Amino acid sequence: MNARADKLVYDLAQRSLVLTGNARVTHQGNTFEGAKVEYNLDSRRVDASSEGDKRVRLVIPAKNAGQASEDAEPEEQDNGEPAQDAPAAQPENAETP
Repeated sequence: MNARADKLVYDLAQRSLVLTGNARVTHQGNTFEGAKVEYNLDSRRVDASSEGDKRVRLVIPAKNAGQASEDAEPEEQDNGEPAQDAPAAQPENAETP
């Protein structure tokens, strides 16, 4: 976790961080920004709130290309063959030895 703000208060009894003034928390690749961001160390819950006309901003990065959906075509291995065993295609007019 990485956090920054104009003011940061660590509440030992509540096990929480309260960030105020240009608050920004980056946790597990996600970024939370707002006038006030609260982070609970036990539940790992982040709550962000706005002030005036400023908005809360949440950035969640896209999944890596390696985490393709189940509907995707099988990836090719380094040897150029499909990852799944598939029968070799034969042209209709091909003679077999």
